[in-house]
Amino acid sequence: MTEPVKKIRIGTWVQINNADIVECIAISGFDFAIYDMEHGNIDFPGLESLMRAGEAKGLQSVVRVQENCSVLIMKALDLGASAVLVPGISSADDARFAVEAAKYAPLGNRGACPFIRAGEHTVKDWVTFSERMNKQTQLIALVESKQGAESLEEIIGTTGVDGLMIGPFDLSVSMGIPGNVSHPDISKTFDEAAQLAVKNGKEFYGVDFEANREGVEKMLPRWQERGITTMVTGADKVVIMHGFSELASSFKQ
Repeated sequence: MTEPVKKIRIGTWVQINNADIVECIAISGFDFAIYDMEHGNIDFPGLESLMRAGEAKGLQSVVRVQENCSVLIMKALDLGASAVLVPGISSADDARFAVEAAKYAPLGNRGACPFIRAGEHTVKDWVTFSERMNKQTQLIALVESKQGAESLEEIIGTTGVDGLMIGPFDLSVSMGIPGNVSHPDISKTFDEAAQLAVKNGKEFYGVDFEANREGVEKMLPRWQERGITTMVTGADKVVIMHGFSELASSFKQ
């Protein structure tokens, strides 16, 4: 009997601080958006508005904070992010620091306040709420360096790390092959990371910056071979630029 094809969860990057774009992403059929506070022009008041717009249409909120900082991680989660993506994870120590910031006691030391959006602004039963948040809120480690690639097993094995993502562009720079995200060494890192994530029962976020159907159809089988069912593809700016460029060129040609 042929095994059923697993449903793929798809997400995309949001760098533009505009709620209309987020609504368009949600209506188009994406499952989640990654709000990029590191490279985008998104601040925390803007983040809250983007999350409200997406969640109203069923879009899950993943927040890429600016750095591995306990205050930034806490603020993103307090606003109600379902997952926080922490950049620059290069060692087990980095991963443990992020876990401490993202999880409430006894799993971590996340700052506790009952008057937050994640708790519907007034938490009445703190024990139940904190236990639920520790289970439901995802901490995703973003590995972007050669050192991190060499420490994948320790990072993914860290208690409290729920997911893993490889940042191919930063990794290519760190490996001395800047911008060459299709280099065999990058592919090898993806293979190893995906295998370790599946082995440890952690979610792996596959990253591919395709912006059209042809590109997706070309890259998707490779990810399916790796056993990955969560994909991050495109980005708001990439899709907008591709769409407008294609439209304009059709007239100029």
